[in-house]
Amino acid sequence: SIPRGGFVKVGGQEFRVCLSTVVDDVGPYDAANLPLCDVDDPFAPSAYAGAGYAKELTQVPVFTLDTHVGSAYDLAVGHTYLQTFNGPYAALTENNLTYHQLLGRGDYVRIGHPTEGRTFRVSTNPLRGLNGAAIVRFSPSGAVPGDRIVGITEDDGSITVYPIQSPGLQQYEDQPDRWVDIRWDIDSTNDKRFRARIGINVLNEPGTLARITSTIATLDVNIRSIRMDVIAEDFAEVGMDMEVWDLRQLTQTINQLKALDCVATVKREFV
Repeated sequence: SIPRGGFVKVGGQEFRVCLSTVVDDVGPYDAANLPLCDVDDPFAPSAYAGAGYAKELTQVPVFTLDTHVGSAYDLAVGHTYLQTFNGPYAALTENNLTYHQLLGRGDYVRIGHPTEGRTFRVSTNPLRGLNGAAIVRFSPSGAVPGDRIVGITEDDGSITVYPIQSPGLQQYEDQPDRWVDIRWDIDSTNDKRFRARIGINVLNEPGTLARITSTIATLDVNIRSIRMDVIAEDFAEVGMDMEVWDLRQLTQTINQLKALDCVATVKREFV
């Protein structure tokens, strides 16, 4: 199907499928009808001028231009994002690019015209509120989607991301100019895991570590590193860096570990 706002060529003449939904103004938009508007104004009906085909009344060739996937609203000079669904024409669900998974992170898009428009790439950065050129790092104990987070500008211009409860943020309390307001920008197509750190007090007995790691494996969690220190004859401390999809999965993992009879306590650790 051709979405509203799509570019089409009819008998050699370019049009855009009308964005207006007022049938009295532009005509119907359905399986049998395609309202044609001006290329530069998709709300202004445009008439087919004819191209001199022998069977023009019954056999005019129609082509879609390139791979048009939808339209954006309220795009202005300086914007670094597209509104593909929100705006005054939210009822036009066929234009919702991300909802229908027509675009994903890293995809290339051309805006304005199928062949002459400017080319962009959909951001792969999972954080919103950062300059696209900034180097982004996470604190040593990590952060996961669902955490409240803040960025700290380092001396080299890079940004370090901390969960808001990290004690390491205390050293920057008197430097408000280094704080950056950021938030997660994750959608259902995310395929990246994020690091978190937990501390576990366990019984120091054979099989304890195996039970912990096997429990974690069943939850689709990746263990990045493990360290274990014996603190008493019967008890040990296990520190673990793991990679999870989000806070919900991390919380589920912690709860599952707490249910093991070889585990005394489990808590998330922050630096």
